[in-house]
Formats: sequence, structure tokens, C-alpha cells
Amino acid sequence: MAPIRILRSADLPRCLDLDDVLLSQARVFAQLSRHSITMPIRTVFPVGTKGNSFVMPAHVPSSSDAAVSGSVGVKFIGLRNANPARGLAAIQGCVVVASEETAEVVGLVDAVNLTAWRTAAGSALATMLLSSPIATTLLVFGSGAQARAHLLFMMLVRPSIKRIFIVTTNATTGQLLQQELQSQRSGVEVVVLKDSFETALAEADIICTCTSSPTPLFSGHLPKRGAHINAIGSYQLHTRELDPLCVSRCSLVAVDALDDAREEAGDLVDADWDSQVCELGSLYSIDTGRPHMDVDRSDLGPLAESLKLSKQDTAVGWRTKTANESGANKDLTLFKSVGVAAQDIAIATVVLRIAAERGVGTVVDM
Repeated sequence: MAPIRILRSADLPRCLDLDDVLLSQARVFAQLSRHSITMPIRTVFPVGTKGNSFVMPAHVPSSSDAAVSGSVGVKFIGLRNANPARGLAAIQGCVVVASEETAEVVGLVDAVNLTAWRTAAGSALATMLLSSPIATTLLVFGSGAQARAHLLFMMLVRPSIKRIFIVTTNATTGQLLQQELQSQRSGVEVVVLKDSFETALAEADIICTCTSSPTPLFSGHLPKRGAHINAIGSYQLHTRELDPLCVSRCSLVAVDALDDAREEAGDLVDADWDSQVCELGSLYSIDTGRPHMDVDRSDLGPLAESLKLSKQDTAVGWRTKTANESGANKDLTLFKSVGVAAQDIAIATVVLRIAAERGVGTVVDM
């Protein structure tokens, strides 16, 4: 068996940059929309009353230009809502990556930060395509690892953001996140709210829901016209962060994978969403039958070519077009993510390649 490279959570910042993450996720979403990825529906099972565990396998083939090598892998994670009180991240686990060619295991990657980064990268890709290119106000529900990653990626793809609202019931993590952001981003106002967030919500251009709440976080009438929402916390049919009114206001609902969304997206169950839904990959896949979702190419940097976006239209133009076609009450856009194994395998493969180049991690012989 080939040597196995083990990457701990502390190793990841040394072998990963945000552009690599975004590019790997852009490619994998495009592959998903082309049905070139093998990805069984994940297995979710309860561990008594302590929480749920997940087994998520996938095969991500090599990209057509051979720029990204193919791999096979399995993500095993557990969600324990009591973990933050123990000083642990709510999500624990790892991603096992094997060679596409030989099936030899080549890597084991801690999944805590990896999960947060890949999820936020998907939201960032949707935000680049669906939100106002001059968005100034961001509101994030939650203050854990997912919220932190979303704040990082939202500011990367929307540097126009000048105000951030963090809505959390955990004052300690909220204040720590506030201090971190203020030390890194001069000129950005950061406000932590526990409740009475309605006014802030009504001002937000971009809203990210990163919680484990089983019930809707706010009334669907509150977001302003033109707001974009990334909803990533709910992953079961009986849980939801958004109410049906909020979903019904959306001129476009993008999901990571249609089959998974139908099985797991509780936010969408009670809403009439099938008529305006598409996979995120189809928004930047040139080979789908969907209308292009186009943005200013200068917004995307190195992603422009991989996303295959044309130069004619803008995000604002598309949003106006879909809203007009759908009716005046269709004035929001939504990216609903339940998380898919292909994202994890793709990003873990990139991380392992960079780690090998930089000598990061521990290599063991089996």
C-alpha cells in the first residue's frame, strides 16, 4: 500500500488558499450538473440522543483538461450539538481519499475546517452569481466554524461589504468573531446581535444562515427586495432555517445537487420551489440548457475561465429578468446547500496535493 499523508486541522491553513478552494468547488459543481460524478445518497443515522453521524462516499473523476486528478473517497463525520459547550466544534470527523486508478488510500484529512470551507466556498460561488455586485451589508446567523468560514468567503467575493451583523445566542463566540474581523478588516463595522435583529435583516444585501435551528429563524417578509440568501444549516426534511414565504419569494433557487435537496432540504419541503430551481453547477456550465448566470468577469479573477461566463449580462440584469418573468413577488434569490460528498473529496484531493508539495502533514506507511 502507498504511504498515507495525514493532515490535522492545524495543518490545513498551511496548505490551502481560498482561490484553490473556490476553483475546486467550481469544477465539482460543474461536474455534478453534467452527471459525471458518482455519488450515492449519503447515509445518516442517529447515535442515540447524542446526535447524528454521516457516511458520504463519492468518485470525482479527473477534469476534462486533466488539471485536476480524479479520486475516490469517503467522508465520515458526526454532528454533536453539545460539543461547543465542551470546547469542541459541533462537527467532527475525517475524509479518506484513495487513488482513482489503484484504490490505494493516499490521504486522511481532518474534516472540521474542511467541511466549513467547502460549504462556504459553495455559498461564495452562488453569491458571486446571484447577489448584487455592490452589496454592502452582510448578515450571518451563527458564530461557529460555518459562520466564520462564510464571513471569510463573503468578504472575499464581495469586498464592497462595509457592515456585518452576526446574530448568535452565544455571546462569547460572537464577540471573539467580532474581534477577529475587526482586527483583520479596517473600515468594516461588525455588530453582534442576540435578538431584535429585524431591522438589520431588512437592510442586509446578503444573508447566510449557518445554524442547527430546527425551526425558521425569521419571517419570510423581512428580507428586502433584491437580497440573496445562502441557507446551509438544515440537512433533514423535518428541519428548516427558512419559512415557506421566504422560499416562495425567490425568483431563483439554486441547490448543490437536486437529488440530495429533494431528500434532505427541509427548507424547501413546504414551498413551491420546483418551478424555479436549478443546480448551482448549471449556472456556470456552458453545456447545460440553462440561461447563463453572468457576472462581471473581473469579479472572478482566476475563476473566470473555469466558470465559462460570457461578457454580455450582469448578475443584476439576470436578477431583474427572472424577477420580471416570475412576478413582482419574486424578489429574492436563494442558494440552499445540504452539502455533498463530492465537495469534500474534491477539496481534500487539492489539499493533499498542496501538502505533498509543501511537505505538510505526517506520512505513515501501512
